[in-house]
Amino acid sequence: MSDERRAPLMATAGPGLLVVIGPEHALPWVDGVEYARADADFSRLWLPALWQPDAPSEALAQALHRRSPHWPQLLWREPARLIPLNRQLPVSAELLADIRRQWRLAPA
Repeated sequence: MSDERRAPLMATAGPGLLVVIGPEHALPWVDGVEYARADADFSRLWLPALWQPDAPSEALAQALHRRSPHWPQLLWREPARLIPLNRQLPVSAELLADIRRQWRLAPA
């Protein structure tokens, strides 16, 4: 991906997880990847794009705030994870190489 295409993108990663945030038009489309977006009623809460929880967004956000004060947050459904999105870094070739390196070093 060119520097120009990466410029508007931000990312965070963890074991088996890569979250990339940016304008919809700038996100790469990859078959099999699941996408998320900010909730329409509570923009600091991010949810999988094809899932709507049973609980109202505000109630869900209040419950999640008790678990973690770091916002915005992504509530991932499967596997169940709560992912803070307050530490996004600009996507660069160096960042992607660091993520690949960390994933290779992670215990299986």
